[in-house]
Amino acid sequence: MRTALVLLATLTILGVSAANVFVRDGATVSPDLASISAPPPAGLTLDNLPPGKWTLACGPDKARGALVDLFKVATDAGKGLTTTDVWLENRTKQVVAGVKISWKLYEKSHPDLTLLNGETPQFIAVTLSPGEKRIVTYPVVSFAKIYGPLLRGNELEGRYKIELRVSNIRYDDGAGNNQFVKVASRIAPPADEGCQHQECGWSQADHCEKCYGEQGSTCSWSDCTHCQSGRCPGLID
Repeated sequence: MRTALVLLATLTILGVSAANVFVRDGATVSPDLASISAPPPAGLTLDNLPPGKWTLACGPDKARGALVDLFKVATDAGKGLTTTDVWLENRTKQVVAGVKISWKLYEKSHPDLTLLNGETPQFIAVTLSPGEKRIVTYPVVSFAKIYGPLLRGNELEGRYKIELRVSNIRYDDGAGNNQFVKVASRIAPPADEGCQHQECGWSQADHCEKCYGEQGSTCSWSDCTHCQSGRCPGLID
């Protein structure tokens, strides 16, 4: 109920009318919005992104994870603004066998109002020794699949952000688990980017990822469709 009320308040602020809400695909959606948002096709590209004056940033939660920290996110705009890789650090003294990752989306002018949220349905199989950092390749969320409830008419407007964090973990008990999703992972190299106080953001007007000012964040830009946003080390615990 609280989620529904939050969404109704946010939709009102953003100028969207919603008389009722219901839950679809793990997100709270108003019926009038749902009627104008058909799901994009499975093969996601830039063509699946909506028209309008909007930006989207993707990055880690501002607070460091107590057990397993998700501290960096890579986004591929060419795949419909999909988060393709996440950087994890095991802060416990036990071997971690798997994690679940949750995400939330908000409009940057109202960061306390969550518009959409979700979680990986299964645990992601990644072995993390105590203190180990690894990069996990897994498409946690694709903006092209979730933007429908945010549309006004056939266009999107606003400055949006998706934040990711580790929401659940499983320790290695030696028994294994066949229900874990198998993924590719690799050792994370030492960070050498410092702290630029910038984050990646997709600009639909420019059709390009750019680095925007954001306190406590890092931005590693490679081209217009690939960018990595992280949390500056040592600033937030």
